[in-house]
Amino acid sequence: MNLDRLAQPEIVTVTQAVAVLEQSHGVVGAASLPVLAHPDLRPIVDAQLDEVGRVVIEHRDADGEIEGYSSGYTDDIAEQLAAEGLGVLPPLDRAIVALVLLRCVAMPAARGQAPRRWSAATPVKLARLHDNRFLGNTVITEAVNRLHDQHVLVNGRAAGIRPGPAFDRLTASQRRRIEEDLLILAAPGDPVVAALNRQRSQGGPS
Repeated sequence: MNLDRLAQPEIVTVTQAVAVLEQSHGVVGAASLPVLAHPDLRPIVDAQLDEVGRVVIEHRDADGEIEGYSSGYTDDIAEQLAAEGLGVLPPLDRAIVALVLLRCVAMPAARGQAPRRWSAATPVKLARLHDNRFLGNTVITEAVNRLHDQHVLVNGRAAGIRPGPAFDRLTASQRRRIEEDLLILAAPGDPVVAALNRQRSQGGPS
């Protein structure tokens, strides 16, 4: 589907929706993008994004209703970019992100309190990150500020640090992959992790 078949007002509506999705930091409320609930126009929005390797990501509330949208790379394009080293964080920054995700996502999930959206997770205090024995406090603080500027983390200062709006752009499959990575990091000797590693080594779905 393309824009050629649409009237001018519909073209404007579709192109504006694509621009909002691509340029917004964080989730855009569903009420702000009614076009994405339109049975005829939504496929055209999807097609416009698909042309550049992007996809609409739906965010749902506790009742399963769509509360907002964002956009992100399709799974195959994300894998290709990562394989080429594009958009990949350096090791130190990845370590800091892992610490934040462990505190804000993995540990609450293990207690049955997983955040509905990672960017809305309960923040962790910077002092808790400083508990890490292998990284100096200055190094951690500088990395947090750097990742804040990149929208990977949100440094709320006194409120604490949480995953940033960049995580709102991940598909369900991409988030699941990170969750598995966190499990491998936190419990390398767990039988579930051993099975997961075997599955990955055999090229199976994760």
